[in-house]
Amino acid sequence: MSNFYDPWQHAIQLFFTRVLQFVGLSVLLGLFAWAVLLHWYFTASWADLVRWSWDVARSGDRHWHGVFALCMVIASILVGWLFTTIILLSRLQSGERHHRGPRVVKHAGK
Repeated sequence: MSNFYDPWQHAIQLFFTRVLQFVGLSVLLGLFAWAVLLHWYFTASWADLVRWSWDVARSGDRHWHGVFALCMVIASILVGWLFTTIILLSRLQSGERHHRGPRVVKHAGK
């Protein structure tokens, strides 16, 4: 490992971290929406819903597969909107400056 700051490595790491966060949040929100939708529709206990969801996933019923896909698409849209809002709010306004100084790297021999 080098003692020098590599901006390309940092950019790649940030990019893949954001992609992982986006996919993870989309899946979690989609599964939560699926569970809440089934809970409201069937008014069953959460354990029964988990068991029933597993049976639906193995079955060939296209209607419920479509509902599940719709939950995932809606979750992806919501997470995309959230990420876009956070990025727009974190931008610098006109007249503002970054106050972060240069990066200091210690050399091994000094």
